[in-house]
Amino acid sequence: MEEPKPGESQPTTQAPATGESQQPGQPAPALDNATAVKLAELRRAIKNGGGWFYWIAGLSLINTVITLSHGSFRFIFGLGFTQLIDEIIASFGGPALVIGLPINLFITALYVMFGYYASRRARWAFIAGMLFYILDALLILVVKDWFGLAFHVFALFGIVGGLGADARARKIEEAYQPGAGAQ
Repeated sequence: MEEPKPGESQPTTQAPATGESQQPGQPAPALDNATAVKLAELRRAIKNGGGWFYWIAGLSLINTVITLSHGSFRFIFGLGFTQLIDEIIASFGGPALVIGLPINLFITALYVMFGYYASRRARWAFIAGMLFYILDALLILVVKDWFGLAFHVFALFGIVGGLGADARARKIEEAYQPGAGAQ
């Protein structure tokens, strides 16, 4: 095999070290098994983080159905805003139902949308969903629902974990892209 001439770059099979970048025209480094496993774990964590939005939406919707059917229990895991609207519906009946139910359905659909896009690695969905959920946690705090607040904090940790996993996965993926970091 011929030795490279001074100044020539050779293809690499490893990712560039942190802070280094590949030169344009270089092939992408090969993805080793350990890195592939790590990426698979991170992608699973991203989906789990986005999945929290589905749980929040689903349990909030179930709470609304329980209220409409005059049930005597509710999940502490639902949204405070939808629970507030549920209470208004329960107190005022028909007219409140006409206004409140579409609002609850819209809020639930919003969280389903956050789940859908966050699970597909849209950072904006993680961030917007977390901001809305923090606002909801403030409502829960005002009414002193400590169990509901504890669940909000727990769920936020799961959502933040998904966003963090996405950032770590993007960093690894960028290191394995042809010409990564070259400007």
